[in-house]
Amino acid sequence: MSKIKEIVGISAIILVVILALGFFGYKYLIKQETFLTQIKGSKSNQESLGEPSGDLKIDFIDVGHGDSIWIETAEGKNSLIDGGEDQRSFNYLKSRGINSIDVMVVTHLHSDHLAGLLYYLDEMEVKEVILNNDQCGKIEPHMTPCLEFMDKIKKKNTPVKLANINDQYDWGKDIETTVLWPNRYMKPYDNRQPYNNNSIVLLIKFGRLKFILTGDAQYGAKRAIILNNPDLDADILKVAHHGAKELGGGGPSEFIEKITPKIAIISTAIELEGYPHEETLDNLKSVGAKILQTSQEGSITISTKRGGYKIETEK
Repeated sequence: MSKIKEIVGISAIILVVILALGFFGYKYLIKQETFLTQIKGSKSNQESLGEPSGDLKIDFIDVGHGDSIWIETAEGKNSLIDGGEDQRSFNYLKSRGINSIDVMVVTHLHSDHLAGLLYYLDEMEVKEVILNNDQCGKIEPHMTPCLEFMDKIKKKNTPVKLANINDQYDWGKDIETTVLWPNRYMKPYDNRQPYNNNSIVLLIKFGRLKFILTGDAQYGAKRAIILNNPDLDADILKVAHHGAKELGGGGPSEFIEKITPKIAIISTAIELEGYPHEETLDNLKSVGAKILQTSQEGSITISTKRGGYKIETEK
C-alpha cells in the first residue's frame, strides 16, 4: 500500500512539473510570438539575412516643415539624410555629442531638405556626400542654399557619389542600404514636379526590419519603384513630401497599398495646410498603419533590439 502511495505521490509531482513547464512555456512562446510579429519577414528572409549582432537607431528629427533623418549604428557610424531648412537638425546632433558625419545624403535640392546641411559643412567633418544628378535651379528660396552647398563641398574636396537605382551602400555591420530611385537613365512616368520626383529613395534593411525613406518622391517616381520591385514592402515608411496630396495619382495610393507599412512617419510643421493631406492620412489608415507626425510628437526615435524595435517620441 505504501508503495502505491509513493508511486501516486511521484506521479503527482511529475504532473505538477509538466503543468508548470507547460504554463511557463506557453507564456514564453506567446512573448516570443508577440516580439517577432513586430517585424515582417518570411522564414527564407530570416535565414538569408540572419539576426543583427548589434543595434540600430534612426531619429526622424523635428525640423518643422522639412526632413532630417539621423542613422546611428552600434559601431558609432553616423549617416544623415537631409538637414531641414534651419539649424535645428544640427543642434539636435550636436547636443548628443556628434562631431562628424560619415555619410550625408541630400535626397533633392529643395531648401527644406538641404539648407540645414550648411551648418554641418561649416562645423563638422563630413566624410562623404551622396547626391542625385540634379543641378541647382533658379527659383528661390532653393537656389541660394543649393549654390552655397555645392561651393562648400567643392572647396572642402568632400567625396561625392551620385545615387542611381540599385546602388548599394555600406553604412555599418548588418545594414543593407539600396537605392530604389532615381534612375539617371529614365524619367518617371509622371514628372510634373521634377525636383521632387528625382528624390533619392532608400530601402534600408537591418535583419528582417525594413525602412523605406522617400524624400519628396511623387506619383511618377513611386509608380516606377513598385513596377521595378514587385515584392517590395516595409515595416516603417517615411511618408513622401510631408504627407501632401499625391500629384498624378489621385484616390487610393498604389504605393502605400503595396508597401503596407506598420508605421508611417510624416515630417512636417504644425498647422500647415495640406501637410499632411486628409487623402494621404486616409490611405495610410486603410492599410492599418500607425501614423506618427513630427508636428505632434516632436522628434521620433526608432531603435532596434534583437530584431524587434521600439518607438520613442520627444513629446
